[in-house]
Amino acid sequence: MKTKKGKALIVLAALWLAAFVLIVGTRDKDDVGEDGIVTAFEAGEYINTAGTVSAYVNYGNKYLTDRDRQTIIENIASVLGIKREVIPDIKRGESENGSSVTATYSLVTANSRTDISVITIENNNGSTVLSLEQYILVDISIDNSVESAVYYKEAIEEYFADAGIDADITLSLKGSMQGALSNNKKNEICEDILESMDGKLITGSRSDELYTIYAYSDNIDEYVVNGTTKSNINVAITYDSINDLSWVYVATPILAESY
Repeated sequence: MKTKKGKALIVLAALWLAAFVLIVGTRDKDDVGEDGIVTAFEAGEYINTAGTVSAYVNYGNKYLTDRDRQTIIENIASVLGIKREVIPDIKRGESENGSSVTATYSLVTANSRTDISVITIENNNGSTVLSLEQYILVDISIDNSVESAVYYKEAIEEYFADAGIDADITLSLKGSMQGALSNNKKNEICEDILESMDGKLITGSRSDELYTIYAYSDNIDEYVVNGTTKSNINVAITYDSINDLSWVYVATPILAESY
């Protein structure tokens, strides 16, 4: 399936990379999970870690009422273990080409943030609706709990799979290390990560300015295809000179955030 962020990204562009146009798929096999990514981060010398789970769904053109949007958000919140009352914030917008409705529920705790949105975009000509588009976006950020990030990714995957809904879901983790890292140290970190995840190097750049690699593991169901090449592990390492910190990013199947 092709990810088509389209106009939903205009509404919530900060959540996604607009240039992400790869093909995403899954292999026909038992769900192995991503325990290797937990092992990879537990073995690292990280000061702090953060995990992000993001889901994007093109929900088609079925008309939704505000109650429908709330029900979708309530069901997703329940899967994520949110027990409190869910009341979405509903905002409406108008433009020359149409209108939009965005229903969003956000929950912020001491070490996490969850945002669930249902977006409706209507394109019209005068009083005639030419097209109707619906999108679901889920974004979960968790500090210092790699296991929780993996758990929520698997919970979201199961929810959409059981509902028969095609979803693009990414898991990305990052950890900070003190100081700038040599290329030898970066290579060592990448090799440890790929070994923990049983990944095989596909391609990448290992320069001081841009250190990022792509790999493939049979132990991860999802993958992306760029041309004819499949990958499902993306590792990047950057340096923050202001705070003297190096950041190690690991994502499956691909990093969906800037770094």
